[in-house]
Amino acid sequence: MVEYDASFDDIANGTIDVPSDDAAKRVYVIQQQLFELLKANPDFATQNSNLQSFIQNNSWSNLDFIYYTDKYLAKADLNTVEILLASWPQFSTDIDANYYKFYDWLYTMYTTQGWQPNPTDVLNLANKCPLKDGNIVYAARNLYNTMTGKINEFSGDCEGYSGMLRKAQPITKNSVSSNEVLVYPNPTAGVVNIQLPKDDKGCWKLVVTNIYGEKVIEKQLMQKEGATQLSLSGSKGLYVINVYNCTTGKQYISKVVLQ
Repeated sequence: MVEYDASFDDIANGTIDVPSDDAAKRVYVIQQQLFELLKANPDFATQNSNLQSFIQNNSWSNLDFIYYTDKYLAKADLNTVEILLASWPQFSTDIDANYYKFYDWLYTMYTTQGWQPNPTDVLNLANKCPLKDGNIVYAARNLYNTMTGKINEFSGDCEGYSGMLRKAQPITKNSVSSNEVLVYPNPTAGVVNIQLPKDDKGCWKLVVTNIYGEKVIEKQLMQKEGATQLSLSGSKGLYVINVYNCTTGKQYISKVVLQ
């Protein structure tokens, strides 16, 4: 069972003390680890508003894609992995790029008989610093050991820092406000809740498309207290939920995975 630690708030806010060498990357790596912990223990996250906001702020960010791609690779659900890789957001750091690169290697290895990534590329990732480049470095080391058939020593590239940096600026989205559309749970087994913004009144329309851009649902929504339930009954995979205000023209787009 996960127990609350005050440092969780500092990690979520990006105010955790870290060595000054590549401080922003170090904060991002720690945030990615906290994000995985909270996603794996959703009941724990809901007990703390700061941690809940941290999860909501990073919904369908690179942190979310790292979590779900790793999850579906572990399940050998390659169809969902393919969808996630094809929909991966723009890299915000080279850490995100390294995760994407590694997952793409695994996906190609699973789907293309006899294919292997370039050993030099794998070694380059394996020689990075896990504290600054994430746990994917350990995964790259395991892959390189498997490819070479022996236990190798890696440089680690974790030397050279001095001092501490307080309140390093994290790479996160803006805070969620009461004036945003919330879509949950995500992923879903078939039913999602749609919470309309409290401050925006008027006519609301909803359009849901599948990964191929085909429209599967189109309906009008009512502004009300609480969330509106929506049933997804198509094939498993990624869906795009587009909600817009007919009066103001404001548009909100969310992505949800149907399991």
